[in-house]
Amino acid sequence: MDASIIVETRTPEPTVTNTLSPTSMEQTEPTVNATTFMETFPTGAIVASTYQVDSTQSSLSHRTLLIFKPEETVETLTTENDVDSSYPAWSPDCNSLAFIRSSETNGQRTVDIAILDVNSDDINVITIPAIIERTVRWSPSSDYLVFAARNNGTDQIYTLSLLTELYSQLTSKSFNLWPDWSPDGMHIVFVSERKETDPTIYVMNADGSGQSQLLPAFWGSYTIEDPGRFQPMEPKWSPNGKLIAFTVTESPATGLEYSRIYVVTNNGENPHPITDQYPENPYGDTLYYESNPVWSPDGGEILYIRSYEKDVGKWVDELCVASLVTGHSSCFYRSEENQVLSNIDWCS
Repeated sequence: MDASIIVETRTPEPTVTNTLSPTSMEQTEPTVNATTFMETFPTGAIVASTYQVDSTQSSLSHRTLLIFKPEETVETLTTENDVDSSYPAWSPDCNSLAFIRSSETNGQRTVDIAILDVNSDDINVITIPAIIERTVRWSPSSDYLVFAARNNGTDQIYTLSLLTELYSQLTSKSFNLWPDWSPDGMHIVFVSERKETDPTIYVMNADGSGQSQLLPAFWGSYTIEDPGRFQPMEPKWSPNGKLIAFTVTESPATGLEYSRIYVVTNNGENPHPITDQYPENPYGDTLYYESNPVWSPDGGEILYIRSYEKDVGKWVDELCVASLVTGHSSCFYRSEENQVLSNIDWCS
């Protein structure tokens, strides 16, 4: 495979084939439509789709991995019944897909890491004695996975050797989520909540040593005069290792929340938003929630999800891409009614 994007969606009922809905951001130029964007990636994009179920019958979301095709269709990639497939992540060679596999039997839920060979459709399930949450990411060498898991009531970061299937715990304090490898495989970036402060971004060596705080837990607003509380999430290392993209939930003094995609240098300098979707009038403008940043293979663009409430109780999610070269953003896919997009990845 040459290049692919992973997305996670939720819909109330299964839809095996779908037509893409080209759209563009109203506030920025130039625009990128679905055909133009997808034709640059002949292998299409990988999509994980969630089908809602009655919570009285099952606690599973029944997400199924789907694949975008250049001809603008979506086809099912995994078809296991009564299994929830989520948080997919490409291997560096684009031949394998790691994801979280959840199943339920007689009310007992089992959560494992699964690896799908996208060429043969073979799935290898690796059982870990911990509740897997949030993310799983490949090491640049493809020999290890890093993941976040809840064990004994806390969220911790672990690595898993794919050669031995043995795992190691890297963190032990409080709340730790969203790990991602540096491109040289020497470091891991993650989010941690420590010292009774808000969660913020940390970096550690690949063996768990040398844990250091990259950003302060509190920092000022770029959009509202009165500084608010900023909560960084979902850090992703750039392909050249110089920048880290992340999601920030901004909570200014208005009491209204919205989120944007930021970047910061690998030593914590110059954190700034890459999009201009902040509300000039928080009480009147549409509040956008940007999430799940993913770097393009060349590091020149960031793919992300933009969500907003179109009508009362009715949300729209869009797949968008922001150029770090031109400073412009545009969207190329809009969710269908009752469909929720989450968790995307981009493969070189």
